[in-house]
Amino acid sequence: MMVRIYTLTLAPSLDSATITPQIYPEGKLRCTAPVFEPGGGGINVARAARSLPIWEALPQRSSRRVARPANIWFHCWRMKMSPSLL
Repeated sequence: MMVRIYTLTLAPSLDSATITPQIYPEGKLRCTAPVFEPGGGGINVARAARSLPIWEALPQRSSRRVARPANIWFHCWRMKMSPSLL
């Protein structure tokens, strides 16, 4: 039996992040190139669920139940990056 989790992102976003080695007041910060990743509620939930060890209980021939790793498929909306957002 396969367990599927579906997420729907009604308002997807484009998250950007960058790294700076040092933060100090009244100075210019030198940052690395920005990294863009899709975000939004449904996408973030799918990422979190994928990182968790989700187990399903399958009935066996005896009265005992044995836990097996669940086969999880995540379906997320893919968004195209617009040149105006870069």
